[in-house]
Amino acid sequence: MDVLIADNEKVVWQGKGDSVFLPLEGGDVVVMEQHSPMVGILRKGTLKVSGTDAFSIEVTRGVVKVKDNSIDVFIR
Repeated sequence: MDVLIADNEKVVWQGKGDSVFLPLEGGDVVVMEQHSPMVGILRKGTLKVSGTDAFSIEVTRGVVKVKDNSIDVFIR
């Protein structure tokens, strides 16, 4: 699935992921292919993208949108 991670100034990371671990306010979520559409608020923690283009980043706050095998993450 396509993953975009951006802050208010630039794209931090963009690539493909098999799964994405999200530290959400309501509890941690792992998003995989064909996940139901959702939006969420990120809390402090580690966001992890697994797969060929593996990536991880510490986040303090942000929002996430999951739709059509695409994940857009906007962090602060």
